[in-house]
Amino acid sequence: MQQKDGGGARRSWQKNLLSLLLVGSVGLAGALAGCGGGGSSSSGGAGGATVSTLSGVVADGYLVGVTVCADLNENNQCDSGEPVATTDADGAYTLEGTDIESYPVVVVVPAGTPDGEGGTFDKPLILSSPPGTESAKFISPVSTMVHQQMKANGLSAEQAQAVVKKRLGVAESTPVLGEAADFIKHKAANQDLEVVHKVARVAAKAFGELHSQFETTLGGSLSDEQVSAIVTVVVDKVMQELSGVVQQIADLETNEQVDSLAGSVASNVAGENSDASSLTDELAAAALPKEDSAFDALLNAGGSYWLGAWDYMDENGQMVQEAEYGRVYLDASGALQEEQYRLNPAGGWDLDVSQDDDYQLVDGQWVLAPEGPDNYAIQFNNDGSALLTHRITGAQERITATEVAIAGKPMGQFAKRFHRLLADPTAPFGPGAKAFKLAFENLVDTYEVSLWLDDQGQDRNFVAIWTGPETFTKVTSLQQMLESFPAGGNDYLQVGSNLVIQFGPNNSVLVFRQMWSMGMMGPSYEQIAGGSYLRSSATGVDMVQLDLPEFVKYEGEFDGLPCFVVWANGDVKVGEFSPAGMVDFGEDFEVNEVAFQDIMENFVAPGTDTGSDTPSLLDPPAEAEVVPFSPGELSGNTFALFQPDQVTLLTFNSDGSISEATREDSAPTPEIRTDSGTWSVDLDGVLNLQFASTAPKALTLEKLADSTTETLSIYFEEGVDGVVSDNGYLPLEVTLPFADMNGVTLVGEDGDTLAFGAGTGILTEDGEAIPFDFTQVDGVLTLFMGSDEITVHQLAESLVPGTITIVGTVRESGGAIVDVFNDVMSVQ
Repeated sequence: MQQKDGGGARRSWQKNLLSLLLVGSVGLAGALAGCGGGGSSSSGGAGGATVSTLSGVVADGYLVGVTVCADLNENNQCDSGEPVATTDADGAYTLEGTDIESYPVVVVVPAGTPDGEGGTFDKPLILSSPPGTESAKFISPVSTMVHQQMKANGLSAEQAQAVVKKRLGVAESTPVLGEAADFIKHKAANQDLEVVHKVARVAAKAFGELHSQFETTLGGSLSDEQVSAIVTVVVDKVMQELSGVVQQIADLETNEQVDSLAGSVASNVAGENSDASSLTDELAAAALPKEDSAFDALLNAGGSYWLGAWDYMDENGQMVQEAEYGRVYLDASGALQEEQYRLNPAGGWDLDVSQDDDYQLVDGQWVLAPEGPDNYAIQFNNDGSALLTHRITGAQERITATEVAIAGKPMGQFAKRFHRLLADPTAPFGPGAKAFKLAFENLVDTYEVSLWLDDQGQDRNFVAIWTGPETFTKVTSLQQMLESFPAGGNDYLQVGSNLVIQFGPNNSVLVFRQMWSMGMMGPSYEQIAGGSYLRSSATGVDMVQLDLPEFVKYEGEFDGLPCFVVWANGDVKVGEFSPAGMVDFGEDFEVNEVAFQDIMENFVAPGTDTGSDTPSLLDPPAEAEVVPFSPGELSGNTFALFQPDQVTLLTFNSDGSISEATREDSAPTPEIRTDSGTWSVDLDGVLNLQFASTAPKALTLEKLADSTTETLSIYFEEGVDGVVSDNGYLPLEVTLPFADMNGVTLVGEDGDTLAFGAGTGILTEDGEAIPFDFTQVDGVLTLFMGSDEITVHQLAESLVPGTITIVGTVRESGGAIVDVFNDVMSVQ
């Protein structure tokens, strides 16, 4: 299935309202300071105040002797004067105080607390639940996720629950708040709650581990705002990481397995957030005051602005920088209006009137659902939200806005996609600048099909059996589709950037992750889940609908569920079913008119002379044939770069993040540096990297035609703010999966040996035998030796013929990378 052309593709205007993804958090030192008490029934008090009681239980397993408080100032901590209680032998508590059902409940779990499952918490952690009598009845790591989503993103309890269920791969009917969510009490009768319990156990340990690692990264004493911010950041990042390992969680059996996976989750997140400056900035954004905002007030006060930027290589091999911005507002008559502008080659802005062709299913018929404000009716509600209704199809969304004051904050932090087009990304916003978090809640079941038009106007949304980059046979019926991609066959149907499926017997669906290894001529496939399909005409249209696990939908970045239909021209097209109740967020920031004007005054058009002698990022590379990158050849893989006195490992994670670890040997003492950021490959095969170091940098990489399966030949340009600071050619060494290591012994040049058995091994170094445990996942070795975690890869082509070259990293128990190594070894 051909993927949508993303170079010029835009979301429908209501999804272009950029959202500020705020995350908040909390430090444990202040949280341990002091607490007070509260309740779930109520009685009148002096001056009309209502004295209430809240009662419930706290669980991973039921937690005994932990502190519970009503968080009256909502800072994720228990402070002096707040209602407080201690859980009894059954994990139960009762709080009493004035109107405390209106406040969140916070639980402080000290290090050394039994987890109720036969283990202990090695690190302290914070749990919480949203305001409300029912929510307080069961406080767990999952209620904590719901509460922190509400706190970070301005969601209602219902919206936050929907987000958490989607992230963690549980059914919409599974309770995650209140007494019904007590997975210990009810899991025997509800199998889904058994999975939720395992998720909670891993999450709780990961919360504490990551919290501790973040505090170590920041160092020194933390401000009250940072202490309050870390909890929300930790919970949000752990929840994102858990979404990728839900399948592993379901298979956990022992406390040791829970601890191991939790440690891995925390270490992965910590490694991607190891730069203290970037983490400090994120906590500062999380701590910014925010409040609900009336959507009509935003549209009346000059409107809501969004900005976007991207680059790609044209047919002549030239890098082209694209940018756009839009404004949604109410005119003098109160009618909804939208303007959208595109950057032109001269550095000016042209009005863009183009629209995508989207169709929605209405009464058994596919109806064109044109974009543009004239096609939407908007109604403003008393709670500040807005109801958006498509005039033709009747599709409805509820929009809510959360406002953040950003005056004095650096523009680059809130104009992410525009970062490279700012003369000074560190320049602050002026007085009155505001950013907004927007949430879109789908109110009706919606089926949608989009035509994916390329630059020649050809629709690329079709299902086909591909035999080459542009050679294929189209599938022309649903039955042919079901028969063309059978389980166990050689053809796979792509349903996401790296997700493919095959159809099995009894309406089953097998879901695979597509992986590219440079040592192979084509991709390999790892089955990650199973699902089912239903062929039905209940909607009035013959359709195949997929039912996939939630974590698969999240990994595939689906808003809803994929479905397949036969179009009028005979193509089988992929569509999407978005159920009522689904909550969607934008990707970037929405800003008000004041903030937008600040950004425009700081804008520098591509190619503008900035006084630097270095070439523009848009200048073409030296004469060399360029071939496109494939996202699959990068995703999940690690590459090594050898330079004089330096070795660097680059790991491209499947979620679009990238981790860099470097050892510099030029100084008397080796220096270890780490960094993290994001990676993406545009539709022309150009690799773009953004790193979040103290001095943020952007890199554009092109793969050259003389690349081999062992070494990628790369032309790179590195720059900040549109100006190239470095460029040149580099070889990236490809790593390959290890074969089964059971029974294998590796011998180093110095005579040291690594002998592998069944999950255990012995390192013999200078005559000393050191035992270790190891795992082998996707061909990557991870050795657990004392408090160290050692990740090992092998190069596709060894530096010395007749041997293997290994590269890898060493992490201490705290999660920080303390060494990057390479070694040449022979195999026995």
